[in-house]
Amino acid sequence: MPRTSAVKPASWLWTTILFGVPGLVFALLFHCVGPSLWRHGTSWWRIFHLLLILPLALMLFAALVGAAFDVSSASWNNLRHRLRLCCPTPVTWLWAIALSGFMYGGNWADAIAVVASWIALWREKTSGRWLYAGILIATLVKRNAGYLQSLLVSVRFFKPSPFYVEFFSHFGPTDFMGIPLLGS
Repeated sequence: MPRTSAVKPASWLWTTILFGVPGLVFALLFHCVGPSLWRHGTSWWRIFHLLLILPLALMLFAALVGAAFDVSSASWNNLRHRLRLCCPTPVTWLWAIALSGFMYGGNWADAIAVVASWIALWREKTSGRWLYAGILIATLVKRNAGYLQSLLVSVRFFKPSPFYVEFFSHFGPTDFMGIPLLGS
C-alpha cells in the first residue's frame, strides 16, 4: 500500500493559529485601526509601527513557537538548525547581489544582476540552459515595463481608500512616515 502525505489535522490547526491569527490582526489593523488613528491625528510614524511592525513581530514569534514545537528542545542550536539560520554560502551572496542589482535598476545594476546570477547558476552547476536566458529576459522585461504602465494602471483589484492612498504616499521620495528625507 503506497504511503500518502496527508497533512495531520494538528499541524493544520497550529499553522492556522500561528500564521492565520497574525494575518487577521494585520487586516484588522490596516482596515479598521489605521483609518481610525488617521482620523484622530496620530502621527504616520506611530501608525506605521502599529500596522506593519506589530504583525511582523507576531509572525516572528509564531515562527519561533512553531520551530520550538517542531524540534525536541528549544535550545538555540536546535532553533538555529530548524530555522536554517546559518552563514550564507558564496552562491547565496551572489544571488543577493543579483537581486539587489535587479531591484535597484539602471544600466550598471542590471548588468551586475545578470552577471552575478549567471555566475551563481554556473557555480550551482545548473543544467537548465533556459534559466540563463530566462534571467536575461526577465531583466529586459523589467527594464521595459514602462511601456505596459498604462495597461497595468487600468487593472484594479480593489478601490483604494483615502487612508490607503495617504499611507502609501509616505514611503518616499520626500518623506518616510512623516520624517523628511530630503537633505538627510
